[in-house]
Amino acid sequence: MTESLPGEQFPDKITEPITTPDMEVHHHGHVHHNKKWKDYLFQFFMLFLAVFCGMLSEYLLEHIVEHNKEEQYIKSFISNIKDDTATLRMYIKVGKDKEKGLDSLLAVSKGNINAPENRPLFYKWSLKTLFYSYVHQ
Repeated sequence: MTESLPGEQFPDKITEPITTPDMEVHHHGHVHHNKKWKDYLFQFFMLFLAVFCGMLSEYLLEHIVEHNKEEQYIKSFISNIKDDTATLRMYIKVGKDKEKGLDSLLAVSKGNINAPENRPLFYKWSLKTLFYSYVHQ
């Protein structure tokens, strides 16, 4: 006999067989005997309906995602056009300023450059137009 703690009693032999309660058994629906053609048709219809609904939901999800992407692309496109328009306006203004400076430089250079009043104007318009930086704007 095995040693046991006080208060515990273990039998030397198990005399009665251990039994378990009866369990329910699930039968699968694909048993091929005793089925009517209506059952097969119903199963086909349910399978077709499930696949079709899955396809519709996937199409709807893709449509929503593409619509959101389209909105983002349009907003980005509008923002880029605004930025490009502002940049082009700045370049046009810089070009016009440079053209005015070159006209002034040409007018000063046609005069007497050795004259004390023309020399500073010549340097001023030379520096402003020939070494013009777009950063100054």
